[in-house]
Amino acid sequence: NYSFFTLTHALNSGVHYITLHGAGMVSDTLGVSPTRISGSNIYLYTTSTEYITIEGICFDAGIYVYSDLHRAIFRKCYFNYFIGNYWTGACLYDVAFYNCLIANCSVRSAADAVVFYNCVLNSFYNNVVSSSPTVFAYNSIIMPKNNDQSYLNLYNCIIGSNVSHIQSQYADHCILIGETFPSTVAAYDCMNVSSYDEVFEAWNGTFAIDADYSLKAEVANTFLGNDGVQVGIYGGFMPYNPRPSYLRPYRCIVSGYTTTDGRLNVEVEVSSEE
Repeated sequence: NYSFFTLTHALNSGVHYITLHGAGMVSDTLGVSPTRISGSNIYLYTTSTEYITIEGICFDAGIYVYSDLHRAIFRKCYFNYFIGNYWTGACLYDVAFYNCLIANCSVRSAADAVVFYNCVLNSFYNNVVSSSPTVFAYNSIIMPKNNDQSYLNLYNCIIGSNVSHIQSQYADHCILIGETFPSTVAAYDCMNVSSYDEVFEAWNGTFAIDADYSLKAEVANTFLGNDGVQVGIYGGFMPYNPRPSYLRPYRCIVSGYTTTDGRLNVEVEVSSEE
């Protein structure tokens, strides 16, 4: 098995670009092991001149945002905890998550949008600073945290529990399981069902990194999003796929001897997102 990560740092006109790439957040069918970061919690301190991109890492440790986070991108990562620490006043500005799984998610948003694309958000809570909701979710599965009000704008999403704790400007082409939106939500072409087995092939609402979030065929083919394809994480313009988008080495074969002219034969096989 092969697991790796690369860290790059670039400086341009006083702006820092920091990129962290891993082998993936889950085990690959080709035999690539995930890149895991475990142990003590990670406390993230950044400035407005730092641009962060992180992809393909399983964070068993918690991520706690202790200072304002600007223009960050998280792709194909698993987070046990991703917490924007509202008790420190830290806010997220222009931050995007793509194809991420988050077991415990809490963000504090201000004037600029926080966006989730094709993610699974468990125990989600949004603490807002501005008067207007600034968190957007597209083709995601969301399990709101109990007893906390969260402000979201929803498109082609599935809300699995505690729907009454969602406060939104609007919800467009969403599926709600077991509850209905409160009167504060302007809902367009949404569907209410009573149980998970009416929607999912196998998932029962219990969050897990290796859960199957596939929709039943009759739901995937008949209840379509505002873009004409299925709702949930396998729809939209970026269907969920945990495999990182860049080339990753997963097999290296080194010859046991050199050629007569002193060369050593090395074969390296790489994989990329399908």
